[in-house]
Amino acid sequence: MSTRYEALVSKIHSGQVAILDCGTSTELERRGATMDDQVWSARVSIESFDVLVETHQAYIDAGADVITVNGYASSRLVLEPAGFTDEVRTINMKNIEAALLARERCGNQDVLIAGSVSHNLGFLTGSNQFNKRQVTRETLFEAFNEMF
Repeated sequence: MSTRYEALVSKIHSGQVAILDCGTSTELERRGATMDDQVWSARVSIESFDVLVETHQAYIDAGADVITVNGYASSRLVLEPAGFTDEVRTINMKNIEAALLARERCGNQDVLIAGSVSHNLGFLTGSNQFNKRQVTRETLFEAFNEMF
């Protein structure tokens, strides 16, 4: 276990509150980052990197003990059907880089960075309906392992 993680667990066990960021995609959109109909906020790390870093910084400045990587919609399961197969690794590495940079810029090395994954398979083209195709458990694990 990392020292950061142990410190957070100790904080919780002592009855203190741990604060997790929330609504990152909503905040990204509010700050002007473009959302994609099929992949939601997945491409923000390569199209609006500075906005992503600033969003993480704002959560840290607001007191977050944990920030989450902008990975909720950036698995191969979402990106591949939308035509972004070649960008999966780049997008996820930039997501991690943004969170690390935000923590560094805030000077608060105690902040934990957590992954964020979803079973969501993206949206069907031209609609607000989730893609409901079936994928195996193994495919889910492969997609998630590739992200981090």
